[in-house]
Amino acid sequence: MSFDVLQEKIREKANPTVAGLDARVEYVPPHILKKYTDRLGETLEAAAEAIGEFDRGLIDALCDVVPAVKPQSAYYENLGWQGMEMLERTIRALEELSMQLEALEDMKKMAASSMRQPRMRLTVLTQPVKHLPTCW
Repeated sequence: MSFDVLQEKIREKANPTVAGLDARVEYVPPHILKKYTDRLGETLEAAAEAIGEFDRGLIDALCDVVPAVKPQSAYYENLGWQGMEMLERTIRALEELSMQLEALEDMKKMAASSMRQPRMRLTVLTQPVKHLPTCW
């Protein structure tokens, strides 16, 4: 989502809030979690399915209220491939409501990984520096 689209959605909803979806099993109501652990056991699949149902409920409740939803990918990653599959399904659900809701992608990891790439060569100074820039 571009910032222009986000600003437009904020004006439409008269609400600057972006809802974050933290895929943590501790946040799932016990009756939803029990439904999946009874069927699938205490597995990553059960956790992902329970989180998915809870997220869909949140999305349905928030779609007329907030301009954007941001699934927190790191939480989904903690649930293995089952969590990543649930993240994909959650983003698809958001896309289906594209007239009302936009999904913001969590790009922190990409930004962090790009910071690991060298952007400049470091030079070893062999002589004392006489003047440092004022920003230092």
